[in-house]
Amino acid sequence: MELKTIPPRELSQYQKEEHLTLIDLRDPEEYRQHHIPSAINLPYEKLEQNPFLLSRRQVYLFYCQRGNQSFLLAKKFHMKGYHVLNLYGGIEAYDYYTKHFTSQ
Repeated sequence: MELKTIPPRELSQYQKEEHLTLIDLRDPEEYRQHHIPSAINLPYEKLEQNPFLLSRRQVYLFYCQRGNQSFLLAKKFHMKGYHVLNLYGGIEAYDYYTKHFTSQ
């Protein structure tokens, strides 16, 4: 099974179907300033060094600022048997999508 990278427009559908836990991999200050609703903050370095913080039974969606770091970490976790997805373009793509294509 291949690692899935989903576009922001599909996020709400995946949240309904997969009961995702969103994980913001950015530093705590960036998270405090702005994050996707319902996301928890687990900075990249902390999660990379402590994979036991995640359950293999849960489905996770990783995101970062632009999607690069989250893709790399999602790939590592995917290869270890975790159920992970990556948000294409990170929070920047999410913000662009919500600003231009939704009525929020």
